[in-house]
Amino acid sequence: MTSGGATADVSWADYDNDGDLDVLLTNTGGENERLFRNDGTNGFTRITQGAIVNAGGNSGSAAWGDYDNDGYIDLFVANDLGQQNRLYHNEGDGAFSPVTKGAVVNDGGRSKSCAWADYDNDGYLDLFVANGGYDHPPAPPQSPASSTIMGGARTTG
Repeated sequence: MTSGGATADVSWADYDNDGDLDVLLTNTGGENERLFRNDGTNGFTRITQGAIVNAGGNSGSAAWGDYDNDGYIDLFVANDLGQQNRLYHNEGDGAFSPVTKGAVVNDGGRSKSCAWADYDNDGYLDLFVANGGYDHPPAPPQSPASSTIMGGARTTG
């Protein structure tokens, strides 16, 4: 499996629920993400159609998590350089729909990393997004990094 591109992060998950781990490579420089479906003993197939692999951007990291508890793992992509972060809902048939409403995808900033966890033990995943760096021109002296916890991601849609 080869990718090409300016890969920033690797994220593994079984997005098609077939028992094999699939892999997503996030890319910077406006390049599309690269998603590879694990075909078991036959290797990997690069996915070239769909929202995830045709959005472009400056993606620092990605995290898989079933935010709506429907049994299908969804994907969050953290973007940098003022670009909006992206959340994709897994439709269960190999396709993902972009979620375009809610704070989790409309915070545009300097996101560097992300992770899902149920930190408040309510049965729903919460999203942690780490932001860093200064906007250009440089901001007045302050902490160069911030972090945001997006609770209740299940209400985004």
